[in-house]
Amino acid sequence: MSENMSMYLVIPKGTTFRIEASIYNFPTFGELTGALADPDSNSIQLYTPAGVASGTALITPTKAATGQYTQNIDIPSDGAAGTWEVKWTAVFSSKNSIQSIKIKVK
Repeated sequence: MSENMSMYLVIPKGTTFRIEASIYNFPTFGELTGALADPDSNSIQLYTPAGVASGTALITPTKAATGQYTQNIDIPSDGAAGTWEVKWTAVFSSKNSIQSIKIKVK
């Protein structure tokens, strides 16, 4: 019998953590996956446990290489404990590619 387990990053209130993203363009016909590529734009938004956006979206992540980016994110010191979410939206020719990660804030 297998057990489905979820893993979360645990981040203390009032700290900064870094996320990394490998961004691929959309595959063309015949490709299994797209290639690492720089999107037209990025938007990284932090959401509270209530699903409310915390602060303004971050739009200038640090580029490490083609299609590889990092972003530091601050957890407010007065933020609620619980499961927060970071959504990273990469836009290619008006098409959105969205990845998310859930974190536990204590």
